[in-house]
Amino acid sequence: INNPKEFQIAIHDIASQKFIGVDTEFTWRDTYLPKLSLIQISTTKNIYLFDYLALRNLEPLKDIFENTLIQKIFHSARGDISVLKTSQDWNIENIFDTQLAESILRNKIHDQLSYKKLVKKYFFNDLSKNETNSNWDIRPLSQSQIKYAAEDVNFLIELMNIQSKLLCKHKTLDRFKELCLKEKDLGETEFCVLRLNRYQKKHKNISTLEKEIFIWRENNALNHNIPTNNICKEKNIKLLLSLVTSKKINDCKWIIKKEAIWDDFVEKFG
Repeated sequence: INNPKEFQIAIHDIASQKFIGVDTEFTWRDTYLPKLSLIQISTTKNIYLFDYLALRNLEPLKDIFENTLIQKIFHSARGDISVLKTSQDWNIENIFDTQLAESILRNKIHDQLSYKKLVKKYFFNDLSKNETNSNWDIRPLSQSQIKYAAEDVNFLIELMNIQSKLLCKHKTLDRFKELCLKEKDLGETEFCVLRLNRYQKKHKNISTLEKEIFIWRENNALNHNIPTNNICKEKNIKLLLSLVTSKKINDCKWIIKKEAIWDDFVEKFG
């Protein structure tokens, strides 16, 4: 779907559904935020690939994703929700995560199966994953990319139907719904907050100043939309802390190589 007329026809169909399968394709190589390329949506009869690079305005999809009466089925929902939140600022409602459902059914919440393995398990279909690391910025998309993107949503509704019955049978549906809400919350949480939480778990009892340096790095990366390592590497944060504390800030100029960002660092911590 890469033109307004096709877009409106697809929206009309999707808006009438009770369940839709959802996946996204994006690139995340040289930016702070992921760059959306495709949104794939499956119904019981159709598969739509919405070309964001061609359409740009996906506003009519907002009502569908925020509609509590339409269930959105993902595999590993957190990443896709994060991409849709950062690129479109949508609040995805009523989600079903097939990866999470399978983990509960296997009673192995931290041992998560891939979509490929689930499709093999339930449908005896061996999906090709040749395009896993594909460059989704290129146009036109290859037939291999189109097939890969379509297959990523092709089995989601059927998976949900099977897993829902099993979750009910094992009386774990309520627990599953609670965990889906947690995944939604994590997917909508700002990257800075998530990364700071991980950093604090890795480095116990960090100081207020170290936390400020970490957040400064994240905010600059966001403002320039570049990877955080382009500001400075995480392993150098403690060195920055040490040099700032000892008032030897000029000794760390080699760590922050971009002149404008260095000036900002000095202004804040010098």
